Amino acid sequence: MLNKIITRGRSILPLIGNSIAPPITGWDLSKTLYIDSFTSIEPYLDDAIFKQDGLKMYLLEQDSNGGTYYSEFLIYSLSNAFDLSSIVHDTTLIIGTGAEALSNMFLSNDGTKLYFGYYWDRSIGEKLTKIVQYDLTIPFDLTTYTNQIIFDLSTIGGIPIADYYMINLNQDGTKIYISDNTNMYIYQYSMSTSFDLTTISYDNISFLADASGSLNNMQINPSGDTVFILDGTVRQFSLATPFDISSMTLINTFTGVQGLSDGVVNFFVNDLGTEMFIITGNPGGTIYRYTLI
Repeated sequence: MLNKIITRGRSILPLIGNSIAPPITGWDLSKTLYIDSFTSIEPYLDDAIFKQDGLKMYLLEQDSNGGTYYSEFLIYSLSNAFDLSSIVHDTTLIIGTGAEALSNMFLSNDGTKLYFGYYWDRSIGEKLTKIVQYDLTIPFDLTTYTNQIIFDLSTIGGIPIADYYMINLNQDGTKIYISDNTNMYIYQYSMSTSFDLTTISYDNISFLADASGSLNNMQINPSGDTVFILDGTVRQFSLATPFDISSMTLINTFTGVQGLSDGVVNFFVNDLGTEMFIITGNPGGTIYRYTLI
C-alpha cells in the first residue's frame, strides 16, 4: 500500500510499506513515452509554455489580418495538470505593436516576468538581436503585462550573431542563453541582478551545436547539470560545471520528433523534467505530450 510521498529536492520518493521506492528524477530522454496531442485553433505556432503546476498553457503564434502580420498569444486553462485532453481556451491576446516578430517565451516561476526573443521588425523588414521583457502585475496573467524593456544584444559587441532566434533563461534569472540559427552556436550571458536586463554581460562562453536542422530551443534544468536541445532531434547533455554550456557532454538522443510531419518548431520541459511537449506549426499547430519517467 502506498502510504505517503517524501520529497527530497527534485526527486519524488513514494514510501511503500517500510521501503522507499526508487526516486522519480526526470530529465531522462531514455524514458520518453508518448501520451497524447492537442491541435490548436491557430495553425502557425512558434512556442508553448506551461505554468509549473500544469494548469495554464500559453501559446505563441504568428497570425495576419488583411496582410498585416503580428504575434498572438493564446491562453488556456487545464483542469488536470499537463493533461491536454482537459484544455479550455481562455482568451487570445496581442502583445506589443504587432511589428515585433517574437519567439521563445520564458515565464518566471513566480509568474511576474515574461521574456521573448525579438528577432524581426516587420515594420522595416530588418533582422534584430533583441530581448523583450514585461512585468505582469497579476502573476501568470498575460493580460496584465506592463513596463516593457527592450535590450539589444548587439550593444554588448564582440559576438557576430547572424540569425538570432532562441532565448532561454535559467530559473533564478541569472543566466540567458541565445542561439544563432546560421552558425549553430549557443551563447551564454549572465545578469548580475536577477531578471534585470540592464545588468547583462557576455560570459565568453559558447557551444557549437551539431544541429541537423534549425537550432530551435534549449532548456536547462534547475540545478544546471542537464540541458535538452531541440535541433532536428532532442538531445540531452550533462554539464560538468553547472550552467556552463562549454562543459556539456552528449548522453541521450530522442529521434521521435523526426516522425512528426507538420514542422517541429519548439519544445517545453517542466522543471521536474517529468513532462516534455513538442510543438509543431509550419503549418500544423499541434502539441505532442511525452512523459520522461
